[in-house]
Amino acid sequence: ERWEYLSRSVGERAGIIAAGPLLNYLMAFLIFSFVYVIGYPTLTARIGKVMPDYPGASAGIKPGDKIININGQEVDSWEDVTRIVHTNKKPEMDLKIDRAGGLIDIKVVPKKEEQRTIFGSKKRIGLIGIMPSDDIVYVRYNIIKSIYMGGRKLFNLTYLTYRALWASLTGAIPFKKAVTGPIGIFYITGQAAKLGFGYLLDFMGILSASLAIFNLLPVPILDGGHILFLTIEKLRKKPLSYKIQGNLTQLGLVLLMCLMVFVFYNDFMRFGVFKKLSSLLGK
Repeated sequence: ERWEYLSRSVGERAGIIAAGPLLNYLMAFLIFSFVYVIGYPTLTARIGKVMPDYPGASAGIKPGDKIININGQEVDSWEDVTRIVHTNKKPEMDLKIDRAGGLIDIKVVPKKEEQRTIFGSKKRIGLIGIMPSDDIVYVRYNIIKSIYMGGRKLFNLTYLTYRALWASLTGAIPFKKAVTGPIGIFYITGQAAKLGFGYLLDFMGILSASLAIFNLLPVPILDGGHILFLTIEKLRKKPLSYKIQGNLTQLGLVLLMCLMVFVFYNDFMRFGVFKKLSSLLGK
């Protein structure tokens, strides 16, 4: 019958399977876009600490200064500051700073240092030795810009997640640092809720996107595994035998169960669940 799943073409079946992850992606995109409309909470460009023996201190930058502009680029948040400073190629940087309501210009020669990235590789970045204050600002955009920013955030999140997974599989970063489970999600959700509705909503968008990302991995039992089977069927002009598909699905289930046990144990250790339980039992 036409309405039966197995009577559909390979492309139609792949579309049916991909609909779930795509819905999670769509939900994450809508959430991210909405957050940018109501206001995305982030650190301001106000300096909280100036590190000694770094260019910023010798150039005259002081705690409490707020960076307005760097090399002609407008600065809205601390994220803008780190991005511009770290990727700066010029020998000297021009900073426009708001100090107690007055604007001043400061020239800084950034210091190049080699640091290890979150993916385990080394990279030379520019540093001037400043740290942010605790001030929070809500960055808002119009609907068109918010849609663009929401899409960009979803793309970057997908790229960073898959790259982190690859780095963990190749041993560039410890696998236990690349994953978290229900315990960790519960803890992080609680922390996000304390920071306000915007943070909590943003975290829900990250969760929705993460579900789509992991569900599309080419692992049997996940949607990505079923799509892999359909891709093989398309190339071979016939499906894999039910026995082979069943064996691979069982293998995928075993691997997934092992991963769940590891993730739960990792969460218990990371968030001190064992210690809390032992202290409660001791009492």
